Amino acid sequence: GVVTELGSPEAAAVAGGANDDGGAGGAATPLRVGERVVATWKVFGEGGLAEEAVIAADVVRRAPPRMHGVQVAALANSALNAMLVVQRAELKPTDRVLVIGGSGGMGTVIVQLARRANVAFVAAVSSDVPLMRKLGVDEVITTRS
Repeated sequence: GVVTELGSPEAAAVAGGANDDGGAGGAATPLRVGERVVATWKVFGEGGLAEEAVIAADVVRRAPPRMHGVQVAALANSALNAMLVVQRAELKPTDRVLVIGGSGGMGTVIVQLARRANVAFVAAVSSDVPLMRKLGVDEVITTRS
C-alpha cells in the first residue's frame, strides 16, 4: 500500500523504524505520505490486509523497493507465519517433515526452512512437482491423479 495520511509523528516514527539503519541501532526515519508500505496483522484486532485501512503503527513497515506488491504481502504475511511455525517445531536433523500445501505461500517457505535445518526427509503435498523438486523436497505427493 501507500501511506495516504499519518497520525501522530510518534506513530510515523514507530512504523518507519524497522531496520531503517540496516540494523546498526541508529535513529529511525519516520514514514512520509506517498511511501510504499506493507502491513501484517496482529493475532487479535486490526490488520493490514485491505486496500485501505487504519492500522496500528507497529504492524506497518516500508516495502522493499524492488519488490512488487504481491511479493511484499507474501513476504510480510506467509513467510513470517512460516518462520514462526518452523521455530515452534524446533526441527532436528533426525526429523521427517510433511508439508501440506507445499507450493503455497507458507508451504514453499516451510520446505526451504526445513531443508536449511538439515532435516532427514521432507515430503510435500503439491500439484507442482517441478517446484517441489527445485526446493529440495525428497518426495512429492501429488494432488492430481
